[in-house]
Amino acid sequence: GRPRVSHLMSQIRTTDKRLKTMKCHNKAEREEYIKSLSHDERIQYANRLKGQGMGLIVSGIGCFAGLTGGLWGSIGPGAIGVGIGSACGLWAASCWPLSEAKLARKIDGEMSDLA
Repeated sequence: GRPRVSHLMSQIRTTDKRLKTMKCHNKAEREEYIKSLSHDERIQYANRLKGQGMGLIVSGIGCFAGLTGGLWGSIGPGAIGVGIGSACGLWAASCWPLSEAKLARKIDGEMSDLA
């Protein structure tokens, strides 16, 4: 039969070294990485991150609207709290990509001024 998902995940964890060594990089390492990119790569990187951040915000709005609308008939105005609570994680997760895109554009502007 088909293997269970948990079994597949354990196989991925043991074979993929990136999952074991993933870590958050400090700001200096992120700035160094951004500076190592060309101008076009920095713009592409910033646009991709901005798209990710905006996608998370829109997903949060959809989550809020869907849960609030779906639960309104059952629990009434308390559905607003459920909607906000469920969407907060998505809205908070959008902060990193948006701030990283802002950093990439700032560094790109600084490096363009130097050239």
